[in-house]
Amino acid sequence: MENKEIKIVKKGNDFVTYDYITIEVDNTKISLYVDTYENLGWELTNTVSRLFNTELAFKRNRKVTNKKELLKLQRNIEESLYNIARLENSKINKVMISALVLGIPASLVMGGGMALIMTQPDNVKAFIVGLALGVVGLVTCIFNPIIYNKKVARNIRRVNPLIEEEYDKIASVAEQVQELL
Repeated sequence: MENKEIKIVKKGNDFVTYDYITIEVDNTKISLYVDTYENLGWELTNTVSRLFNTELAFKRNRKVTNKKELLKLQRNIEESLYNIARLENSKINKVMISALVLGIPASLVMGGGMALIMTQPDNVKAFIVGLALGVVGLVTCIFNPIIYNKKVARNIRRVNPLIEEEYDKIASVAEQVQELL
């Protein structure tokens, strides 16, 4: 989330106008965003911390040299930052869904088996079926976290190189920015 505005500040007889931008970032990525935007010529003016994210406010002189080029490079960096966040989320999102799709029915099967045994204690067939359902549900519940962890580890191995590529893109663009400033 970005908010941009323009303000005019008077310094002596000279007027200085600033561009302002406010972004909301994950608490684990604050230093990355601060370093990145400061590298783009923005100056951190305020931070507002919340439970899971932080709002960062920056300002930059509107008369910065090579502004058009800087904006283009800033868009490239913002795209890479977005891709990093998307890739980080992809590590567990699909795996979480599959774990829930397997775990919820497994819990229901186990509960159904227990209910069958408890509601018909004198029926041997119900006891055997209930016991079988309970064992199947319990085994599925036991193996679900193991399967989940293996899938997450596989996703991490797959996604981390892509995330590193995005960090490399940011570093490359940062070098271009330093040549402009």
